[in-house]
Amino acid sequence: MFSAQLDYLQNKLLEVDATVQGIGEKIGHNLTTLQEQSSRMLAQQTAYYPPVVYSRTIVQGSVAKDIGPRYLIQPFENETAFDGYCEQSRFGGGWLVMQPRYDGLLNFQRGWSEYVNGFGSVVGEFWLGLERVHRLTVARSHELMVELEDFAGNYVHARYGQFEIGSGKDQ
Repeated sequence: MFSAQLDYLQNKLLEVDATVQGIGEKIGHNLTTLQEQSSRMLAQQTAYYPPVVYSRTIVQGSVAKDIGPRYLIQPFENETAFDGYCEQSRFGGGWLVMQPRYDGLLNFQRGWSEYVNGFGSVVGEFWLGLERVHRLTVARSHELMVELEDFAGNYVHARYGQFEIGSGKDQ
């Protein structure tokens, strides 16, 4: 009888071991699936929420009049001024924000003319406009800062010492 009980317990241990092994395999599979889904979601968010792009432009030559968190930017003396948002705390301040994206409420699926002229609002998401950036960068050297951060807090940035947007004529 003692031998029968030992055989019974040994069979139960083998069943438990097989169950634990099956659970381990399921956990491994679920972790792999979760990692793949997370990677896809991160790629989608990065594609949907492009970077914040800064250009250091609030320097001698351009006229910038402080109007609260925004600045009135006038690239040259006789040109029409426009509202701009300047980042004043990161990387030493003085960076004109060209494109902030943080909630995806503004549709960036636009035509070429809107990218030339700009769209959105400096108090929300916007694109400053290729023509404005060209007018700011044509006369002198500028830097460019690009920052990317996903919703998980992963952050990268790149800083370029020379930045210029050519004219529409030059394409």
